[in-house]
Amino acid sequence: MEGVFLLALFIYVLWYTYFDMRALYMTKQFYEHQLGVDENDIYFGVKDWGHIAAKLKAWQLRSKDNRLNPCGHKQVVLDELAIAQCIMREENYIVALAGTALLDLPLLNTTTVYCTEILVIAGVLSWGKHKLAFGDGGEARAAVVRRTRITLFISGVLLLLCAPVALAWRLMYSVFRYGFALRTEPGRVATRTWSVRALLEFREFNELHHSFELRMANSLRVAQNYVNQYPTHLERILVLSFTFIMTGLIGFIIILSFVNDGALGHVDVFDKPLIWWLSVLTVAVLTAGKLTTKGENGDEAAEMFDPVVGFRKISSCTHWKPAGWSNRSLHLQVFRDFKAKYFPYYVAYVLREAAAVVTSPMHLMFHLNARVDAVAEMMEKCTETLPGVGDVVGFSTFAFNKYGSPLYGTAAAPSAAPAMEYCRAGKMEKSFLTFYSMQAEGYVPPPGAQALLENIDGQRNLNLSATASLLRTHTPLTPPERPLGAAAAAGSTLGHLPSQQMELMTSWYHALEDVHQKKVLERRHGTLPPS
Repeated sequence: MEGVFLLALFIYVLWYTYFDMRALYMTKQFYEHQLGVDENDIYFGVKDWGHIAAKLKAWQLRSKDNRLNPCGHKQVVLDELAIAQCIMREENYIVALAGTALLDLPLLNTTTVYCTEILVIAGVLSWGKHKLAFGDGGEARAAVVRRTRITLFISGVLLLLCAPVALAWRLMYSVFRYGFALRTEPGRVATRTWSVRALLEFREFNELHHSFELRMANSLRVAQNYVNQYPTHLERILVLSFTFIMTGLIGFIIILSFVNDGALGHVDVFDKPLIWWLSVLTVAVLTAGKLTTKGENGDEAAEMFDPVVGFRKISSCTHWKPAGWSNRSLHLQVFRDFKAKYFPYYVAYVLREAAAVVTSPMHLMFHLNARVDAVAEMMEKCTETLPGVGDVVGFSTFAFNKYGSPLYGTAAAPSAAPAMEYCRAGKMEKSFLTFYSMQAEGYVPPPGAQALLENIDGQRNLNLSATASLLRTHTPLTPPERPLGAAAAAGSTLGHLPSQQMELMTSWYHALEDVHQKKVLERRHGTLPPS
């Protein structure tokens, strides 16, 4: 039985690899022959996504008479924003859902998010055609919801029936993926990483996957430094005591091996040879060493206790700041919630993903099944149909004159009020700044964005004037001459954002937050009308 399973697994991996490599080869041919972009240009950062999107637009203009655009429509030329909307169609709906309680599920994992994307979002979009509210009394929408619920329940049952096979696959996958990392970096078990909930809430509209991964990778060290600022005296004492005892045992085993050459392989302790105990104790000591490391420069960096600045740096990298945490960075409860919900230990993240074998079927059959109607209602309120693109979430259009937030310097139309509950905390404004910074020189922003840019530029000038003694000049609010793209980061040795790009995005984000604070004060004093 085990042989049949392994043979089937091998055939599946071989089949998947073949089609994956075939798709990659076709993409490479298209880039080289149609766009004139060599793979070395992408790898070494000569061409980033902004330049590639501009070349895709130019390619459509050259061949619009006899070719399809990236969304499969003829005679419609897509700009950089529309291309991103085609790529991020389902993901943009997930970004909108992440700001609500619809995806607030127990033991949330990537498998559940993926199933939500392909079974709920894609299913409702395809079955509901262009609008979910057509038909008398909403019969069409009810039919779409009923069909989606049946699909979710059947998928959950199938996943549950395949749980033993999925568990074996998950164990093999974990061994291959995390085993080498554990062997080369044993202390990685004690490090922290972003949770699935954090990755959902930090994602922005029209932000491509590789760009988002780069932004999250650059924010890990900032978040780790923030967590390391808080003293953990009891934990430190326990870990140091444990390390002292384990180090002594390791030393004893090493000395014994010098005295007797065959001791490591022939002397057993609790039915295990000494070589096994030496390996386990070494991994334990290296892991415990990570728990006592504070900051980038050792213990001295940990003594600089300034959580307000640390949390502000996290907000600058992630573009995220919950409303209830704005003025409570010093509160211990904020620190505990941040660790538990958004920045858990790496081993906790791995265990949660392993538990997806059981939790994901339950999510599909019960939790998500009960929320399909609410998801369809969200899609009905937020969906817009664009020529040549199809159905997209309205917030991804960056139509500030329709979906903008007065608290962030843009005005929304009264007709968009039902949809605004799915886009809070300036998510669309922050998404636009991230998208704008990634575009090539000469990119023209969508209508209605000029007011936002002028507000941010004015506030940025005030911020820079206040620190003129430290910063003499600043860059105007236009796409940088060398904007960062995911391809540029992939070719970078360090894999970090260029310092100029980081400073630019940080100043933009701080200016937007300052504009938000001013608008909140105006709202409180009655000078700004309610949304």
